[in-house]
Amino acid sequence: MKETRIAKIPQKISRTTLRNGSLMIGEEIEYLHSFIFGIYVKTGSDNEPVQHNGISHMVEHLLFKGTKKRSAEKAALDIESLGGMMNAYTARDHTCFYVKSMPKNFPKIFKIIQEMIYQPLIDAKELEKEKNVILEELKSALDDPEDLAFQNLNQIIFEGSRFEKSIIGTEESVKKLSKKTVDDYIDKYYTNKNMFYSYAGPMKYEDASVIFNDENRRAGGALTASGKKILFHKSKFKYEFKESLQQFHVVMGVKSGGFTSKDRYALMMLISILGAGMSSRLFRILREKNGLVYTVYSFTESFNEAGTTGIYFACNEKNINKTLKMIDIQLNRIKENGVSRAEIEKVKNQLLTNLAMNYDSLSGRMSLIARSILYNDKLIGFDDILAEFEKITQEEIQEAALRYFDFDSFNFSIVGSKEKFKL
Repeated sequence: MKETRIAKIPQKISRTTLRNGSLMIGEEIEYLHSFIFGIYVKTGSDNEPVQHNGISHMVEHLLFKGTKKRSAEKAALDIESLGGMMNAYTARDHTCFYVKSMPKNFPKIFKIIQEMIYQPLIDAKELEKEKNVILEELKSALDDPEDLAFQNLNQIIFEGSRFEKSIIGTEESVKKLSKKTVDDYIDKYYTNKNMFYSYAGPMKYEDASVIFNDENRRAGGALTASGKKILFHKSKFKYEFKESLQQFHVVMGVKSGGFTSKDRYALMMLISILGAGMSSRLFRILREKNGLVYTVYSFTESFNEAGTTGIYFACNEKNINKTLKMIDIQLNRIKENGVSRAEIEKVKNQLLTNLAMNYDSLSGRMSLIARSILYNDKLIGFDDILAEFEKITQEEIQEAALRYFDFDSFNFSIVGSKEKFKL
């Protein structure tokens, strides 16, 4: 039986600088019918002073509250009447506003988006209302024990550096935000040279550049986050009491490398072997063989200058120490004996399948090329990432384990229903 060969379709990715100083990147995909566009602003919680923590997220919300030409209702109606679906998110190091639409309607939608970015109506009354909305969002996050455990872990890992702040902010910092503070923040960070445009879909790059080359300008240079460097400290423990919980939520983690670190791909494979899927080591040992947990997974997250790596599980209080001992045993086995070729082949297939599925979506494609600019300042294609995974060796995975899996270096964040708890 002959092997089926699937022809590769080369990526058509381009980049240029527009007249207003913003970078434009795009991937032309002729055979698709829909289109996605995003404005990426290089600012997030990492850029914020502690007293203004949450301002990036607040600005993201406020830019949907109307422009100097249209009310919030009119802007939403005009975009949706053209078939556009718009949303946004705030991250540590960037904020993104994106819209999906049919290509023929995008030029009209783009004008509305530009109004939102360059001519926002920042109203003091709307600011006060949105503070209440965000405070409810903050309460919702604090009510989620898993989310709370991860927030606390981030704080203790990056204590003393700008990375310890949350994206939403705190009740105190959100309440203190003023209209002038918001206006000044937009003027400082929402400049042409601190933003770039990314798109993917069946629009020719030349046609897209004509649309994007408008006259909207906001002066200012490209900015980088500054602040105290990440401190290295002994492992820390934080416990949060939540009376109504039936399980204890445990997350253990360490600081790891950033998006461009040399061991990033090896670490991703190591984390998958350890705790991704029902055939992973931790799932089999902790849940299937010993019945200690219902949920367990490992994770690694990379952002610009650093990242976090670790393990999360939820279980009965009496099973915490047993679970931790078994995790320690598994970590030591990988450090001492490495991983098998079969495990490497399995996780390569898992990771490549997940990557391909993400890449097969329009949002995945736009995000892929946008992140390559955010973190590498160069375009990195799908095939480039595949090649990086294919190169990873058993030795590199074991080296990553030796670097990050020292049990005594882990920080612990636990949320549980016992008033006084010691690990």
